[in-house]
This record gives sequence, C-alpha cells and structure tokens, in this order.
Amino acid sequence: MIKKLALLAAAAGMLVVPLAGTASAQTTLRQPAKAEQIAPGKLGSVVRYTVTNGHRDYGDTPVSSRTALNCGVINIGLPGNIYYGGEYAGQVEQQYNTCNGQASAHWQWAGGFQNSHPGAWVDVYIISYYGGQAGYGGAYTYTKDVSTATVDIHSANPDAWHAQAIVNGCGSWAKGTEHWYGGQDWDGPHSGGC
Repeated sequence: MIKKLALLAAAAGMLVVPLAGTASAQTTLRQPAKAEQIAPGKLGSVVRYTVTNGHRDYGDTPVSSRTALNCGVINIGLPGNIYYGGEYAGQVEQQYNTCNGQASAHWQWAGGFQNSHPGAWVDVYIISYYGGQAGYGGAYTYTKDVSTATVDIHSANPDAWHAQAIVNGCGSWAKGTEHWYGGQDWDGPHSGGC
C-alpha cells in the first residue's frame, strides 16, 4: 500500500519522500540533496536533480524530458516606462522562457511616439547586478517590438535580473522589476528618460 501511495504522489508531480513507518523514514525533517520526480509530459520517466539555493539543477538530463507540456514565454514583474521630452516613448519588461530557463528583455514603442519621432533609437538590455551574461537589442522606431538576446538566468549569482532601456542615449535608464529567480521581486520598476 505504501508503495502505491508513493507512486501516486510521484505521478501527481510531487517529490517522492520516505513515508513514516518505512525502513527509510527519517526522524528529522530535512531538505533532500537529491530528489526524483516524474517528469511532466513524460509519463513514467524519472528526472534526477539536485536542489541548490532553491533552484533545481538537472545536470545532464535532456531538456525534452524536463519541460512541461504548456511551456512558453511569460512576462516577469512590471515594466519600466520611458518619457522623452515629457512624451511617453514606450516600456521595457523582462521575459522568461519556461521551456529553456532563459530570460530576455522586451521593448515596445508607444504608437504615438513612433509617429512623432521617426528615427529615434532604443538600447535594450537584460542584465544582472551580480555578473553573468548580458543580452542586448537595439532598434529604430520603425520596429514596434525590440527583444534582446537571451541569457541563462543561472549565469549570475545570485540569479536576479532586470530589463532596462534608454532612448537616444538621453537621460536615465528605465528599468523593469528586478526579479530573483529564487522566488521574489527584489526591486520594483523605475521610469527613465530625459
């Protein structure tokens, strides 16, 4: 019966842990260094990973066996706005790809600003104050959306990231929410411009 309960818990996506009354039960609660979980989307397959600072490290596990069925790109936190000469120019936000664990920044020009400032330029970054990779993108107002290259969120330690942008190199950077991928936002969005 105990084995059946453990298999049901694993199939539901919960960690398999020793049950009280079994030979492997622990008397003290602790976070396991290694765990096994049934991989979402791959019935019957087991994914092995370690947990470090609240993050799962899948090691050499193939991406296809650890991705969820409904993965995609999601927005993280709130966007930062830029005002250029008092006019709203657009906003920058952080995006996260739940399929591959990569982050990027996305800029979107305000339609009115695109029309009134043809040839304006934006520089966009996904960056961390704690080192790691940086992703860059830049474009004129002729392009509505501007995205950066993606970065591995674990290339910074701690893995806290924010999106930032500046128009025509003028004034201050707009910054989206600084998000720590351990599970919380460390700083809210900031408007920028000149």
